[in-house]
Amino acid sequence: MAEEKKNIPKLRFREFTGDNANAWELRKLGEVGKALSGVGFPNSEQGGKSGIPFYKVSDMNIKGNEHEMTTANNYVTNEQISRKKWTPIKNVPAIFFAKVGAAVLLNRKRLCRKPFLMDNNTMAYSMDQNYLNADFSKSLFETINLASLVQVGALPSYNAQDIENIKIAIPNLNEQKKIACYFKNIDSLIALHQRMLDEYKTLKKTMLSKMFPKNSEKYPELRFSGFTDAWELRKLGEVGKALSGVGFPNSEQGGKSGIPFYKVSDMNIKGNEHEMTTANNYVTNEQISRKKWTPIKNVPAIFFAKVGAAVLLNRKRLCRKPFLMDNNTMAYSMDQNYLNADFSKSLFETINLASLVQVGALPSYNAQDIENIKIAIPNLNEQKKIACYFKNIDSLIALHQRELELLKTLKKTMLQQMFV
Repeated sequence: MAEEKKNIPKLRFREFTGDNANAWELRKLGEVGKALSGVGFPNSEQGGKSGIPFYKVSDMNIKGNEHEMTTANNYVTNEQISRKKWTPIKNVPAIFFAKVGAAVLLNRKRLCRKPFLMDNNTMAYSMDQNYLNADFSKSLFETINLASLVQVGALPSYNAQDIENIKIAIPNLNEQKKIACYFKNIDSLIALHQRMLDEYKTLKKTMLSKMFPKNSEKYPELRFSGFTDAWELRKLGEVGKALSGVGFPNSEQGGKSGIPFYKVSDMNIKGNEHEMTTANNYVTNEQISRKKWTPIKNVPAIFFAKVGAAVLLNRKRLCRKPFLMDNNTMAYSMDQNYLNADFSKSLFETINLASLVQVGALPSYNAQDIENIKIAIPNLNEQKKIACYFKNIDSLIALHQRELELLKTLKKTMLQQMFV
């Protein structure tokens, strides 16, 4: 750990501490590089598939471009460049980011290692490599809140001079390379877990479509060996019951012990991604008796929103223990003679509840709408096999989501500690 001095970060690699703990050099970005704006990109020139990439803000969303711009939706030829008198940015590496519009507030930056063009909603910072390492500069820019530069107007924006006037502190190139390598490794791990997370989510979506029958059919496309019987066609109301929540006055909220009283927002609590295991509010037996509430004890049950914008998110959670819920939510309590709890959770993930919404001031549906939904169900043994399969996928999704969040938190913390 370095001794605290002015222009020295809190955390440094060992070889840059002690007698070697030189202060970082104070500069403006304009002294060690140049900010460049993009050019107009008419629709008539777009759509090319070969040549030099012509980046737009939306290209940052392309898979694989999470940290570096490696591909684009549009490429332009030398003929176009000559005819339009465009000047490609050849002084790379450069940092690419939005300069106007709502995208500015997202504060995203990408590294570009190869020559490119960019449209007039974007900007790039081309660094002087005598002073700045490319990967270090990418991390340095992640410590800068470009959104704080926006000019007040019809659209958030800033200009090249705003960028070049930003004050920075930089170490020598050797220290920059060490820092760059550290954050590049973290970015690689983030990309790995994001890729695995996306792949498991895609796998789950695909297998839900193949392992459950479609359109009142009796046979799924894929089955475990040993199961050949037709699935039984039912309505949800025949094998369970839809229940609505009750009013939950503010004066009764805030309890920390007792029975959980779920609200839609509780689905956002960490750990509640698949099952409701905790709540922001609990109620005591005294409250339950005084308010004449009836806890839902016929569990397991599936919990979901029944009114408001949350309906359109189409989220469902499994509840294994007795609970109460407010009047913006609903639960489906299953008959376990017909439905396995974990199978039911996967079954509900194949149902688009948002398609049931009644036209009105707020999206909504009622208990009868839920109970009239037609489903197909196999015997309980096959349900258990299917349930186990999707529970394993959910565990892998949760694992990579957790690792991803930990790595992002680590990166954020280390950016604060390792930069002045």
